[in-house]
Amino acid sequence: MLALGLRRGQITAFVLIELACAIGFAFALAYGKTVVAVSVLLVPLQVFIWAYLIREESRMAMAMVAVASLAAFGLLQREYVIFVFTPGSLALLAACRYPRFMPGSVGERGDAPRHVVIPIIALLTVVLLAAWNAYRKGWARPGLVRQTVTFVEVLGVTWFLFVLPRTIGQLRRLALTMTAIVVLSCLCLPIMPAPTGEGGILGGKIVRSIFGSINMNAYGSVIAASAAIVLGLALDSSAARAKSIALGTAFVVLVAALVVTKSRGAWLGLGLAYVYILFRKRSLKLVLGTAALALLLFSLDFFARIIAVRTTETSLRDPSLLGRFTLWSYAFKVARHNWLFGVGWDAFRYVKYLYGFPGARTYGFRYHTHNIFLELLTGLGLPGLVSFLWLWLGTLFGLDRVARNRSGRPTISYLALGLNAGLVAFLGHNLVDCVVWHYGTFLFLGAILGLSLAAGRVARACDPSPLPGPIQTGHARPRPGR
Repeated sequence: MLALGLRRGQITAFVLIELACAIGFAFALAYGKTVVAVSVLLVPLQVFIWAYLIREESRMAMAMVAVASLAAFGLLQREYVIFVFTPGSLALLAACRYPRFMPGSVGERGDAPRHVVIPIIALLTVVLLAAWNAYRKGWARPGLVRQTVTFVEVLGVTWFLFVLPRTIGQLRRLALTMTAIVVLSCLCLPIMPAPTGEGGILGGKIVRSIFGSINMNAYGSVIAASAAIVLGLALDSSAARAKSIALGTAFVVLVAALVVTKSRGAWLGLGLAYVYILFRKRSLKLVLGTAALALLLFSLDFFARIIAVRTTETSLRDPSLLGRFTLWSYAFKVARHNWLFGVGWDAFRYVKYLYGFPGARTYGFRYHTHNIFLELLTGLGLPGLVSFLWLWLGTLFGLDRVARNRSGRPTISYLALGLNAGLVAFLGHNLVDCVVWHYGTFLFLGAILGLSLAAGRVARACDPSPLPGPIQTGHARPRPGR
């Protein structure tokens, strides 16, 4: 432990904490509280992990993206992520970086742009107001607290992944770590139990994982976004050949896994991301390759059958096309009556029955608006939707400027291309779905947003061109005359 940089006083405190937890473990076990006993026993391990991570901010950033990717595949316990690791990590970072808790400060890195600070603060405010309004009107459900806490934590993850990375190399490592974990998770799919539940005649979509079930439709968003990021990085001609081959292999694995998910929305998202890459890259080889692949797929009877079945299939358990139109119409109805404060994050699926939504509640409670923007509108009201659009569009257009800038280093340009394509893929899927009800998927979106914002900040600091409003950062090369 001394090798990790901990002083003798810190080691003594750690030992005392461990002894206290051992005593607490014995008492909890004596009273039959097994879960509490195990949780108390693991506290010293968690303290040790935080002591290691907080010594270097890049470690904490790496842990955040790793936890988001692992949680999306159900490889971490939900309550641990939501109520222990994420809030504890954010609190430690806030205490270390902002001892006086000055809002809008980025410490030694300068001031954050308004399109980041204002919408994040606005979203934090409206999600708390929406929860208060839901309790005031009696719409609260047991999951409201957990979902509200998760929303606040996603904003925290977005903010700290925006301010922590110092260099292009750090950003690239974070993006590669995040996507590598998703690729490894996809390689585990063949050995997972057979999917069950909703999914129609093509099979179910619910797969059992270590700490619960995985909704493959929700995980499809993660896979599609990761595939878009990997594709953007793979197009960098300046990268070593071995890295390009590894990225190409990872893309093939992700696309194959996307087929296994049977998620129509995820394919839509990846398709939109691919169109964006084609538009921005403007490569004749890429266009011809895409056309050849499309002709091959549509010539296969199996592929055509999947499209036909999944497009026309509709049931109470699987609301396709017509079912989505019904959900969207009731989403507008709920939003019209609650346009200011909303009904609370993740509360539409309960409140919609108060406005006459048809069908049995046994199945219907699970269904959200099937559109992330309508979910924001119903859950957080018009202020929440506007704030999210401000943050997302500001990120999208800002990163697109970096992606099309070829005067600087090509690495940041292709990294920006991949991250922006990842955002397009995730939100493209969520035009016809809303998968952020899953805590891991929501954290993954926060990670992509944070890295995308950081890419824009680092690019502006390293760009030698005379762009207005530079933001200085860590080890990045400052502009001439600064």
